[in-house]
Amino acid sequence: MARTGVMFDFRDLEEFRQQLQAAGNGATQKFIRDFMSEMAWRALAAIKKLTPVNTGLLRNSFQIGDLVQRGDVYEVEVYTDTEYALHVEYGTKGHWTPGRWQGKSFVYDPSADTGIYFKAQPGRFMMKLGVEQVDRAMKSHFERHMRKWLKQHFGG
Repeated sequence: MARTGVMFDFRDLEEFRQQLQAAGNGATQKFIRDFMSEMAWRALAAIKKLTPVNTGLLRNSFQIGDLVQRGDVYEVEVYTDTEYALHVEYGTKGHWTPGRWQGKSFVYDPSADTGIYFKAQPGRFMMKLGVEQVDRAMKSHFERHMRKWLKQHFGG
């Protein structure tokens, strides 16, 4: 029985592999760092846009941490040090707090018969939703970055 088939020419693929090697690990590392940095900035923008504003303190407190490589994994943190951020993110339960008013200030007093009721507040999930928003768009951002990077290093 006769054999039929097709012949593949992998010379172009081998040339591309050599060009990738020639570009070096530094160019690849820079690509990854630039891409991760952009994703962190996009997440920061999305989180800030979703953050409710009263005084603006919480919205303006969000920051981007350092990009860290742990093996093959790159991590960058978007964070806030604002004490009440978790309450805004996840919400609060309604609760009674014993105390009394002194002038315009409420003073906590566990033995007081009077107090104040704080009603439940739903979570706003600005961090969760902001990161999910960026995550959904990440593939298209990555493809755009990759095309730009390939054009920069290999022409075309």
